[in-house]
Amino acid sequence: MSLDYPRYLKAKESVFERALNKRVFASFLDRLEERSFEDPIRILELGGGIGSTVQRLFDRWTPRHVIYEIVDQSPENLSAARRHLNDYFQSRTFARSNRTRDRWVVETPKEQIDLRFKLKDAFEALESTNAQYDVVIAQAFLDLVNIDALLDALTPVMRSGALGYFPMHVNGHTSFTPSANPELDARIERIYHQSMDNRETPRGPAGGSRTGQQLIHALRHVDANVLGAGGSDWIVRADENGRYPADEAHFMRCMLGFFKDEMTKHDLGRNKVEGWMDARQRQLEAGSLVLVAHHLDVLAQFD
Repeated sequence: MSLDYPRYLKAKESVFERALNKRVFASFLDRLEERSFEDPIRILELGGGIGSTVQRLFDRWTPRHVIYEIVDQSPENLSAARRHLNDYFQSRTFARSNRTRDRWVVETPKEQIDLRFKLKDAFEALESTNAQYDVVIAQAFLDLVNIDALLDALTPVMRSGALGYFPMHVNGHTSFTPSANPELDARIERIYHQSMDNRETPRGPAGGSRTGQQLIHALRHVDANVLGAGGSDWIVRADENGRYPADEAHFMRCMLGFFKDEMTKHDLGRNKVEGWMDARQRQLEAGSLVLVAHHLDVLAQFD
């Protein structure tokens, strides 16, 4: 499937905002607030995408001085992040802004945000840095990498007591309803999850379809204390007029495309694949298609 990935990420924003586990996020903000007078707080975001987490965080937290590094290996994602964050910071009417392509310093009388864009693979970023971080954020990212390998690379660059905030990690269920053929739907869901479970990376198997649970155990193996965990389920549905919020109809089309990509790799038969997709597309156009996907948000503290 050909995919405009920045648009897909943008379409997910409203889904994520609704799904976010408010209790875990509030605990994260409370812990950040306790550090607000440290100078500066250094934050690393891995798989930063189009900058959505930056906006969510600074809408709710006002640090005195923060260095925030956004790491992503996609030039298209980082270009979109620059565009979106430019609009965001302009809307906040910061008093002063000094910018180069990969570093922005934006200020008000009360805060200074030193934002840095790094076009790197997460492992490359971790293994090449001399910095020590107070916070790491990785949203909907750890299913794409080997969790143990990433934590092994991450732990040496985290200060004692540093926080890890890991929201939106898949945890074992992704389904569309209504169903005309429950047996076929169950098989298709298994195929989709197996595609995550069978994903290989240069550092070993990726997190898979139960990344949320695996992360909790993996953090304990690196002596990180899990401070909180909770569900952040995606529930995407149309309103009473058959309209999906924001750009969520596009998000649903992307999800159906991901399912189709995996279905075509298995012996389901072309007629079954096309029939399933046609039925789901009709449901989407009618505003009756619903997506439910289980995810976990995890907050941890490194020794």
